[in-house]
Amino acid sequence: MIFKLIYKPTNREIMGFAGIKGLVSQGERVKEFLESVNPDILMISISPEEVTGLREFLKDPFEMNLSDYEIIYGLLLSRFGEVMTPPPIYIEAMKYAETREIQIIGIDMDEENFQKTYSKEVGSMSLVRHSLRKKKLMKKGVSGDDPYSFVDQWAKEMTRLRSFEHVDDARVSNMLKELTENLNRNGTEAIVMDYELFNRFVREIEKTGQFHVQRYTL
Repeated sequence: MIFKLIYKPTNREIMGFAGIKGLVSQGERVKEFLESVNPDILMISISPEEVTGLREFLKDPFEMNLSDYEIIYGLLLSRFGEVMTPPPIYIEAMKYAETREIQIIGIDMDEENFQKTYSKEVGSMSLVRHSLRKKKLMKKGVSGDDPYSFVDQWAKEMTRLRSFEHVDDARVSNMLKELTENLNRNGTEAIVMDYELFNRFVREIEKTGQFHVQRYTL
């Protein structure tokens, strides 16, 4: 999904792409999007440490360690097409930035702050309940007639426990802070983000009253 953020105080426009994390076909769409926008600064919804890791992966690929939920997500998502990791939406974003020598900024929480937030919000009972839900989720699956509706339902499943929803809220708040701080830079900005967080991101950004969001269906 392509979207546009309009910063009302200055009418500055930022184009964005909310992609399905893991789908190979989405990588090509990100590439086409970036070539059409031609940004000078690229923001992506991963942490600064993950930006560094992705850059190193492209130089010298290595085996990725996946959580049980990441494996389940990939298996269920695969009914819509080929799936791979690292997510092609981020691989193509990094390739674009490296080839054109533009700045790429990870706007998700850094690892230290994420761990602090996770430890604060997610207690031992939440961890137990979250773990017990894996077999049930794999057995019943996740509904959705297309990748976007599937991810919408997956996001609901992942935040049924309020503690995990609070963690995602904190991540999105950090993305909004990073976006706002980068608005005054010279050049054209673009955002590539995980669709799983997109609707939460839009709700948070519209609460500020400073942005107008336009969505464009691919």
